[in-house]
Amino acid sequence: MTTSYKVVATAQDPELSLKLPSSILKDLVLRSNENGRSIEVEIAIRLARSLERDQQMLENDNLLALAAFETMESFAK
Repeated sequence: MTTSYKVVATAQDPELSLKLPSSILKDLVLRSNENGRSIEVEIAIRLARSLERDQQMLENDNLLALAAFETMESFAK
């Protein structure tokens, strides 16, 4: 099951301070402007997408491992 993340923070959410190389910050500002979003929302969306992809890859790996195990088990019979 893939996790979905909310990307708009509330006043009760924890705050994070982040140092970035100027080239990354420049590109994030450019992309957030192109997408019509604040830099905070742009970063949150990109982090959420990355975490969702990681979760999907983990789920896929688990399914492949299970399928391989079941295939090996059927050959052993």
